[in-house]
Amino acid sequence: MPADLLRRTGKGDFTPDAYQGLARHRAEPAALIEDSALARAGLVDPDTLRQACLGLYPTGTSYAALDATLACEHWLRAHGTSPHPTSPTTTQGA
Repeated sequence: MPADLLRRTGKGDFTPDAYQGLARHRAEPAALIEDSALARAGLVDPDTLRQACLGLYPTGTSYAALDATLACEHWLRAHGTSPHPTSPTTTQGA
């Protein structure tokens, strides 16, 4: 491990980089909202999420919340998982 890293007393903050990336590529995350699994499940408001993605800086939303929401959307899409798990059917008289 490099000595400089061992002497660190805090964590790195990449939020400015993340906001810069959102500003440059805001159309890509916003496109996710057009067919959002989270929105279909009623877990997010698509208009609010779209505004957060398209704005230069998401207003009223921390980057961490936006990042986590987009990560969940990607996870659902990658795994083809419905946000509504199916419940096991019960049998009569069991």
